[in-house]
Amino acid sequence: MEFVRTLIDCAPAEAHAPVSKIRTAVDVAVEAALLKGNVQAAAVMFRDLETGRGFTIQPQLRFNPASLLKLPMAMGWMRLATFHSEALDNQLTAKTVAPARESDGELITLHNPQLADAPVRLEVGKSYSVLELLGRSIIESDNDAAKLIGEELPGKFVQHVFDRFDLPVVTGDDRRTGGVQSFGRMFISLFNATYNTPEASEHLLRSLSRTRMKSALVAGVPKGTVVAHKFGVDYDSARGGSGNELHDCGIIYRPGGPYMLCVMARGAGNQMIAEFIASISTATWRAMDTAD
Repeated sequence: MEFVRTLIDCAPAEAHAPVSKIRTAVDVAVEAALLKGNVQAAAVMFRDLETGRGFTIQPQLRFNPASLLKLPMAMGWMRLATFHSEALDNQLTAKTVAPARESDGELITLHNPQLADAPVRLEVGKSYSVLELLGRSIIESDNDAAKLIGEELPGKFVQHVFDRFDLPVVTGDDRRTGGVQSFGRMFISLFNATYNTPEASEHLLRSLSRTRMKSALVAGVPKGTVVAHKFGVDYDSARGGSGNELHDCGIIYRPGGPYMLCVMARGAGNQMIAEFIASISTATWRAMDTAD
């Protein structure tokens, strides 16, 4: 398999010397951004996927996961398919399509064209397989596709993923329920195929490697590096809130060894947050090089 390796469990690990160097580099980047006011709050999780060692910064902070929630939904569908193989072939018809501003991919494109390519919209009245809709929800971050498959996925499969990764279900108006460790552990579990089957994990990671987000984590590593990731964006300020949020979590397939990096951040503007996440990505890559 290209994206999955089943050798390392995702148990917590203490830092050792090279990881300490990586943490120092990331700490410096986080503190610099906070001092400049580029971000108001940030949490970072790192894991070396060859040694299993890593660290987490500010694990107690909570954010609105936004479109990161499309990942546990996809994992839930893949789990359902292990019991009912025909589930992914089910055809669902798009009855409505939300305005462009409500689609994550287009919302980002409207505010900053450099962040993502323009997404391809669903066609009203056209039917799509669950498998295709899953791909659209991940690759395009398509809210219409996610809504269709979200309505069809039995609740117990959603709850199972949330419980496994300690992710609270949103209740009430407060959507800031997600922490960096929940989503970091999801990516580690996909890499190690400890939740979904190796085949399902491989499929999801392959789709995640095609995510159309060109900023944040991807911008911080050399061009051409394979990054299997998912982003989430919340325009809280548009609802009278205190700040926007942008998150990007995934696996960086570095030639010298893959690693997982998850960054969740809050700030005044998504462009500055994207640049901040890119700086964390760059600092991690460079520190990994010096640790080799």
